[in-house]
Amino acid sequence: MKRKAFKTLRCLAVMIVLLLGFISIIGTGDDDEKDWSLLRSTEQGVVKGHLDEDADVMAWQGIPFAKPPVGDLRWKAPQDPEPWSGKLEATQSGPPSLQFEMDRTWHQTGNIIGSEDCLYLDIYRPDSEETDLPVYFWIHGGSNRFGGAAQYAEHGKSMANELNVVVVITQYRLGPFGWFRHVDMRDGDVENYSNSGNFGTLDQIKALEWVQNNISEFGGNPNNVTIAGQSAGGHNVMNLVISPLAEGLFHKAVCQSGIMPVVEPTDTNAETIISNLGIVSDNPADELRNAGAEQILAAGATIQTFNAFADGYVIPDTVVNAVYQGDYNSVPIIVGVNHNEWFDFLPLYGPQLGKPLWGNVYDLFDPNFDPEHEWTYAEIFPNENEEALYQAAGRYPSMGYRAKYLDELASYLSEQQEEVYGYRFDWAGGGVAEMEDFAKVFGAAHSMEIPFFFGLDDSLFGYSFIPENEAGRKDLQNAMQTYLHNFMTTGDPGFADDGTPWDPWSNEVGAIKAITFNADANEAILGYITDELTFEEVNNALTAELASWPEAFRDAWGWLPASMTTQEPESIRFSHLLDFEAQEGAEAYSGTYGYDVDQWSGYQIAGHRLEIPEGWDPATDGLVLYCHGYRGDVPQLSISNAQPLRQYLISMGYAWAASSYSENGYNIATGVIGTRVLLDLIEAELGEMPDPVYIIGHSMGGHITARSVTEYPDAYDGAMPMCGVVGGAIEQFSSSLDWTLLANYFSELNYSLPFALADAGVFLETVFGPVINEDGDRSGEGAFGYIPPLGPSYYEGREAILNGTGETFKDATMYRTGGERPMYDLAFANMAYFQTAQQGLSFAMDPTSGGGRGIVVDNWDRTYQLDGDPGQTQEELDLNNGIARIALDGEFDFEDVMFPVHGDITIPVLSMHDIGDYFVPFEHERIYAGKVADAGNSNLLRTRIYRSIDHCGFTPQETIQAFADLAAWVEGGIVPEGNNVLDPAQVAADDYGCQFTLQQRPADQYTDGEGTWICDQ
Repeated sequence: MKRKAFKTLRCLAVMIVLLLGFISIIGTGDDDEKDWSLLRSTEQGVVKGHLDEDADVMAWQGIPFAKPPVGDLRWKAPQDPEPWSGKLEATQSGPPSLQFEMDRTWHQTGNIIGSEDCLYLDIYRPDSEETDLPVYFWIHGGSNRFGGAAQYAEHGKSMANELNVVVVITQYRLGPFGWFRHVDMRDGDVENYSNSGNFGTLDQIKALEWVQNNISEFGGNPNNVTIAGQSAGGHNVMNLVISPLAEGLFHKAVCQSGIMPVVEPTDTNAETIISNLGIVSDNPADELRNAGAEQILAAGATIQTFNAFADGYVIPDTVVNAVYQGDYNSVPIIVGVNHNEWFDFLPLYGPQLGKPLWGNVYDLFDPNFDPEHEWTYAEIFPNENEEALYQAAGRYPSMGYRAKYLDELASYLSEQQEEVYGYRFDWAGGGVAEMEDFAKVFGAAHSMEIPFFFGLDDSLFGYSFIPENEAGRKDLQNAMQTYLHNFMTTGDPGFADDGTPWDPWSNEVGAIKAITFNADANEAILGYITDELTFEEVNNALTAELASWPEAFRDAWGWLPASMTTQEPESIRFSHLLDFEAQEGAEAYSGTYGYDVDQWSGYQIAGHRLEIPEGWDPATDGLVLYCHGYRGDVPQLSISNAQPLRQYLISMGYAWAASSYSENGYNIATGVIGTRVLLDLIEAELGEMPDPVYIIGHSMGGHITARSVTEYPDAYDGAMPMCGVVGGAIEQFSSSLDWTLLANYFSELNYSLPFALADAGVFLETVFGPVINEDGDRSGEGAFGYIPPLGPSYYEGREAILNGTGETFKDATMYRTGGERPMYDLAFANMAYFQTAQQGLSFAMDPTSGGGRGIVVDNWDRTYQLDGDPGQTQEELDLNNGIARIALDGEFDFEDVMFPVHGDITIPVLSMHDIGDYFVPFEHERIYAGKVADAGNSNLLRTRIYRSIDHCGFTPQETIQAFADLAAWVEGGIVPEGNNVLDPAQVAADDYGCQFTLQQRPADQYTDGEGTWICDQ
């Protein structure tokens, strides 16, 4: 147990022992004897503070809580500080993080101040012997690029004295030293927090750990720590709320105007700094680490804010997404905004927005701001239009920030917990005549609430605290401090002295949402918000106001408030499907995790599910990893259960797990790596690797499955790709494109690539006929006869009625997608419209598929056939000479993103496919089997073909049988049977696919001539 410093009188013997202990550490000088009450023992050594008699507080400033992050520790996670001998004089704040100095109104002075050696904190407490006081841990704001502990010294003294608490003010790395990530500075190890890039966040966590270990020595209660911050500090508070590394380090949270979002973990800022430094190396890590600190600071000078990265482990996701999943440190929390958040930014950015006069508003309250001219309100706002523009430019972004950082955040928090308290600060000068211009220009602007919570006698810019509003603002200060003290003490703001309660946020319509803080000249005015402001309401209000402006002025300046009112609802990355109920006899687990995808993305966030049967033994009972298929390009991620195998797996004693991957789109790397990392997480949780481990998946998940077994050959024991893109992404995309190119050729349009929009319209009408209804459906009557439009389901008995050219087109697509095979007539009718008019046409119009990294399709060396003879007829020669061609341009790195499939398999693989798959053609199985054969591994591959024209149209029984046979192969050495996909004669047989098809599909009308299904023979 750590020894506490002298806070209460104890028996003489105990006092003597403690004094002797101190004497041995610090010596026996006269000054030491006088100042013994200011000595405190920390884990690293003794610190000596000072007494501020005017403030009636004790203070310890400049205490190191980590090693200086310099030299080899630049851009590394903070390390424990070195111990010291003797006593450390803690009488002034440590140097802030290196930064461009700002004056009181947030204008740069032109000076650079601070140091990379900045990881220090200050402590203030009442001049008393009380112990177990609440601890207020303050994180300063400043866009995460400026600020420091020294500027909050008076704040700390005031709060410590007035509220009888211990105040800790921490510093942390700022700007490019605090939030910086680059691929060449990461090693991919999730346990290495230095890979995160969130060094400022890690510094705050390290400071909180120091508080837990040492604050009792200063009279603080380590079990009652409230973290609080404003602006970037509020952003950082919420990052700690969702960081698993901060769990248990605090017990309450206050987020004041936390108006910065967590961002995607990109390397954009680092690339800007590298470019500005003139570094051209392919591996710039060494040059970055050796660069001068001021050079790095200057190279990042144009970056306005340094937001935290959603790296997946220090900060697992955006705040709302983490809260939405309930995956955060749930503590009582206050979140609030100011009524006019954006108004004190307008003078700063006015010159950049084409309104340089706005930059002179400070002179209305501080005539020394511009000593050469005394500005008046009428000069800055010469008419109603100019005044309206300023007000709109401030009002609607402020409303948007309320919608984003109060209403949205509090409503999501309230879905998870009850102790959520919201506020809006409305005080704009107290309503006195002397503050009329202040109320218009600034009002309750960003940061104006800080002096009220801390109880200061000076306002933000020094403009608004005047004798005429003193009584009212002090009454408001008292109310706000009373609420804050109640909250720090109990987790509930409770009541002000006048009995007004601060009720928690309620998501019920018309119920109290937040309290409002205001005052007139004489007393506080406390009220409530009972409506929830939506982003749609903000935009509608802006639109209505702009419509009321004179047309010429609106045309000239309406863009300004519109461009600043850009807040949008959070894109929820995960649905509540992360939370799922276990089957009877099993337990369900879910959550999020992060992993490094590629050099562009860095760490990304995924969700996972895991279901374990009762009595499961990982050493013997096995685990199945399921890989889901394509989910579009929407932000929301989803997780699929291992259907239709889920119930079977649990009943047979297998556990199963599935990942959402870290992003949607057709990026195979996210699935391959994400599934492998999930396996590592499961192993880490269990303490051992499950055995055996199977990997299975549908469609794109089949592609992930097939690539996973060669990317990580030692991780899996068996694999089952189902209806998978096992031939590779280039083949999949190019196959779809070829439907359109073949139709383009045989219809004699012969458009070159890419198709123009007008060409695409003519193409569709030529091939599929005119539009016949308001839904955009086409008649199907075109150059090839009748081709059915795409129906609402995969199979509805549709039939194509083709002319001679149409039959040739059909033959060309048949040989392009796998050759002659049963059921192709109906397969063609089922898939021709989708592949030709939708999937293929999208690649014809944009061969990059919108990816921005180059062309993703290729038919440059493709040989097209119209029959099974590999020799070329004149008609085939004409086709191959006349069809439009396109080639990969080398910009898109398929190996890094799409992960092509290889034949170098080392474990049993059982692959399944529909013979008439409308989406992923049967040809993929022929390509895959050929690659495996070329690698000499055909003994490890079995392919099963099913008589279906659906995509992934296997019945549950067929899927269960396939997995059971795979398991028998892996675990018992019983080699299963499969279909030969490389022999064209076998594939063309009428009964091909019957061997494993257990149920007749409506499309399968092949009979023996007497009405008996051919597979029953």
